[in-house]
Amino acid sequence: MFHAERDDDLHKNGINGRAVCFWSWNSDMAEEEIRLQMEEFAQGRFGGVIIHARAGLRIPYMGDAWFAAFRTAVAQAKRLGLEIYIYDEDGWPSGFASGRIPELGDAYCFKRLEHAASNRWGDRLLAVYRGDAQAGYRRIDPADAKEGDLFFGYTIDRHYVDLLYPDTAQKFLEFVYERYAAEVGDTFGDPIKGVFTDEPQLNCAGYPWSVGLPDAFEKAYGYSLWDNLWLLAADCGEYRRFRYEFWQLVGDMFRQTFTLPVSQWCERNGLVMTGHFACEDGLCDQISSCGGIMGHYALMQLPGMRMQDAYRLAHYDESLHRAAQAVEQGVVQRIQQRAARPAENGIRPGGAATVHPDVASMTRAQREALERRVLHGAQIEL
Repeated sequence: MFHAERDDDLHKNGINGRAVCFWSWNSDMAEEEIRLQMEEFAQGRFGGVIIHARAGLRIPYMGDAWFAAFRTAVAQAKRLGLEIYIYDEDGWPSGFASGRIPELGDAYCFKRLEHAASNRWGDRLLAVYRGDAQAGYRRIDPADAKEGDLFFGYTIDRHYVDLLYPDTAQKFLEFVYERYAAEVGDTFGDPIKGVFTDEPQLNCAGYPWSVGLPDAFEKAYGYSLWDNLWLLAADCGEYRRFRYEFWQLVGDMFRQTFTLPVSQWCERNGLVMTGHFACEDGLCDQISSCGGIMGHYALMQLPGMRMQDAYRLAHYDESLHRAAQAVEQGVVQRIQQRAARPAENGIRPGGAATVHPDVASMTRAQREALERRVLHGAQIEL
């Protein structure tokens, strides 16, 4: 995907505009093999390559042998008139520096915000609320947790990183980008044109968490995140406003703590930032994975998108229609399943209301409303 306003950036960096190929490094990357494959890329009229560490690599990623091989590729690219792009990670998604950053401690590790009817996070409990989903909740002291009805906490995944934590991107730049500058920085601009970042992300299923979110939220909007966090779990009160502002802040923080520093580093070093972000093909998925795509594109010198996602967006109306049909059928099935197991309905089994709906004749909105009632304890019979 090319941005019309980026034409000057492309010309300034001497980018040839021809197809660039992902080049998977998954062997010992001997000098002769590198030379042979580079010649084949040139014969195939590719404009350049993105050097990408993949499974099967027999030399240490970013070790001495890696950079010796990388310099061989750079020399051949210069001889053949090809461009080189640095792929900034060992596999994907970008940001964890082949595991070095998670090893720095939990502050750097990926976090997921969750809610439940009890404390299942131990000392990672964040907030406790009393009330219900119809009337709303109020925050109570965690010491009174036995009286709580709704609990929020977070989990940690040490396989990835917290990209909302400001120091994460700084360590990523230090461990990866600065190392490339030290090893091959004299070829930045020719033939090394840019850095490809691949699917840096917050959370593709649910809500992200980071220690700085509460203070950032109050600074941005002037009211407490802690007192209102329950609005992520209950559809009442000002929940629409709160969720909008929560995700707006998450997207802003991600752009400021990761995408902007990476883009600025590339600009200072005469390179373009290119690549793509996760879940580009769905608007809701975009929000949960990166806070929205377009703000990231605006910061990149050469924005990108997977062709698969671009195709889905081009046929969005068809996809939306198929998704709506699947959702409607799924709602019907869930209602029927709950009807078959009345003792398991919702988080409050044994609710007083018993209804006899004709699901087949309901509108989609009526089905979704019925499902919400089921989730809060209504018993149903079909």
